[in-house]
Amino acid sequence: MQAQPAFHVLLAVGLVWIYNLQFSGSKRRLIQFAARTVAIGLLILLLLANLRAISNYHTQPAYAKAPPWQLYHDFVARKSAPGDVMLTNFPEASVSYYSPDNLPFYVIPTERGHDRESLEAQTEQVAGAYRRIWFLPLLREGFDPDGDVLNWLDRHADRVDQIFFPVYNLNLYLSPPAIEELMIPQPTDFAHGIHLRGFQVLDKRGQSRFEQTDPATGLPLLALQPEDKFTLSLYWQAGGPTPEPATVFVHLLAADGFNRTGQDNPPVWGSYPTTEWQPGERITDKFTLTLPPGTPPGDHRLQVGWYNSKTQARIPRLNPAADHILLDAIIRVEP
Repeated sequence: MQAQPAFHVLLAVGLVWIYNLQFSGSKRRLIQFAARTVAIGLLILLLLANLRAISNYHTQPAYAKAPPWQLYHDFVARKSAPGDVMLTNFPEASVSYYSPDNLPFYVIPTERGHDRESLEAQTEQVAGAYRRIWFLPLLREGFDPDGDVLNWLDRHADRVDQIFFPVYNLNLYLSPPAIEELMIPQPTDFAHGIHLRGFQVLDKRGQSRFEQTDPATGLPLLALQPEDKFTLSLYWQAGGPTPEPATVFVHLLAADGFNRTGQDNPPVWGSYPTTEWQPGERITDKFTLTLPPGTPPGDHRLQVGWYNSKTQARIPRLNPAADHILLDAIIRVEP
């Protein structure tokens, strides 16, 4: 692409030279006419080829040499809301050029050579100033090769949506201040300094799906039907690294204690073991559950706990002593 202007200049000089050639002899006029015709024909072919290339570039994604940045930003422009910010981790000029005019735009890092602590501090500062973060992750050597910006957001913000486009994906996060605003508090202590701060069930916009309250219990209520799915966000706080890695379990229990469905995962989709947690650190963990086909109507509760990833032994809950907690919410399956 950078050689295109020089190529066109040289080609133009060559065509002008052919057009102005002077010939001698009895057939010089015929030869000169033929040379000029060839020059004009080559120029027309060049113009047609460039017009076709430009048309393909703008209308056929397979011909584009760069990712469709405008596609990403058009999507964000349609879906963004006041308090949103757009963030990427590579200083690609085209990304900032196409960014929506009404949306703040940040690049972390802006230059090579930043260490992880610096990248995390910059990300925390940006995330703390807005309600939602649209993040376009671009892994490039020398800038954020280990994905530290993405890791920080996955661990400390709340990813509510992931949109897949050609080449790259786009993540939408609820920021830490927005988490504090929407979190349903349920402080609970487990052994090894693990502390549950609260929970929430969010939609893909980052809004709570608990739109009702159960009149009998006063608890938040989510009404679903068989085969519906929902994503539970758990908000933890670390007392420090645990002696051994631990796994979270989430079970959806019927009134008779039957486990309708569940999911077990090490924290943050298995990417952030508890043996690496830092004192006072706040971590977001997510679990997506799907109601089985034919689930009978009734109220359900979410059971949450921990177990040692190696021995499978339950990690005790403290005060009161138990090996799990029932979250203060009702999942109601309707006919």
